[in-house]
Amino acid sequence: IFGRIDYNFNEKYFLDFSLRRDGSSKFSPSHKYGNFWSAGAMWNVKKENFLKEVESVNDLSIKFSAGTTGNSDIGNYTHQALTSSSQYGGNTSWSITTSGNPELTWERQTKYSLGVISRLFNRVSLELELYNRLTTDMLMAVPVAYTTGFATIQKNVGELQNRGVGVTLSIDAYKNKSNDVYVKPYVTFNYNQEKVLEIFDGKQSWYRSGYGYGYVIGKPVMYYYPILKGVNPDTGMLEWYLPSDDMGQETRDSSRVTSTFSTDRLTQNTGYRYNAPINGGFGLSTAYKAFSLQLDFTYSYGKYLINNDRYFTENPTRFAGYNQNRSVFDYWKNPGDNTRFPKYGAQHFTWFDSGLIEDASFIRLKNVTLAYSMPSDVLKDVGFFKTVRFYATGRNLLTWTKYSGPDPEIDSNLALGNNPNTKQYVFGVELKF
Repeated sequence: IFGRIDYNFNEKYFLDFSLRRDGSSKFSPSHKYGNFWSAGAMWNVKKENFLKEVESVNDLSIKFSAGTTGNSDIGNYTHQALTSSSQYGGNTSWSITTSGNPELTWERQTKYSLGVISRLFNRVSLELELYNRLTTDMLMAVPVAYTTGFATIQKNVGELQNRGVGVTLSIDAYKNKSNDVYVKPYVTFNYNQEKVLEIFDGKQSWYRSGYGYGYVIGKPVMYYYPILKGVNPDTGMLEWYLPSDDMGQETRDSSRVTSTFSTDRLTQNTGYRYNAPINGGFGLSTAYKAFSLQLDFTYSYGKYLINNDRYFTENPTRFAGYNQNRSVFDYWKNPGDNTRFPKYGAQHFTWFDSGLIEDASFIRLKNVTLAYSMPSDVLKDVGFFKTVRFYATGRNLLTWTKYSGPDPEIDSNLALGNNPNTKQYVFGVELKF
């Protein structure tokens, strides 16, 4: 069920309000429904008398919005305690296989945003948004004592804050009166500050076993893995930093290392963010008479990916049947060697540790389109077409990154056998009658 009310007064003051009630059978009947709302207001400042005659300001609006949304993205029947059959002593037996939680309900997000939309000097368009988004009652598998018969129980716990700024700027850098020639660059920028505000049971940190990330109060979501120190040049053995008593703290003490790998014993906060804080794009639109060019770039800064492919392609002692990367030739042979991999046969070359976490920040040329439109006077002579446009488009042609895998733009924390964005070339003709 949903409804919406819009109101505007004199094209200067705008209000809107919406209310919806959603239901999901993923929750118990007593918690099936959630009520969510949103409200917004906008002030068209340009319409005011004190700004109406100011020629340098072509448009200026200020907007504010607030609202809530819900998330029910969990498995089916999670709120129910389910049973399954098995064999015991030659007879059929029944056991409880999932704990269930009849108190499960919607995960909620509450977002507040303040924005400005403007156009100045009939050349500069600027949009600015400040936002604060709070996620509460997060749906997570919370660890419980094994004496309950289960390792985890799905609950609504914790709070996560995301706040930041988004900017979109475009400039008519050059244009003539006939508009046969123009140059219009643009840039988009988003900075997001992520912070864990609450976990559960008063915990200051928590590692989600099997997921590769964890939570620390006051910090963003972080990668959790054993931290690789490197190959000891004297012994030829890989070494890892020993964590402190608090695995939520990143510990890199050169006096406390081990050459014996253990995921359970060595896992700790790596200091790498799980989500990139800066994302955006930039580009250029330009034209000269019948020719036009569009360039679009996208970028991400502070992004990290687990290059899981390297676990198989840089591990000749463990995966001998896999084609190996040439980098495996850089292994330790004599005391004093500074190498990437340990001495052959003593250890696996690559383990599932921080060594697989790579800086996947990138800049990519997502699109370039060059087009030619036949002049209108030529089309008049033909008398059949309204528009004839020839174009050539290239996608994902160039990428600048330190990431060694196939594609840094993969929308995941772990990359394994992913199909990368392919280079594409398109040639076409657009006809309008």
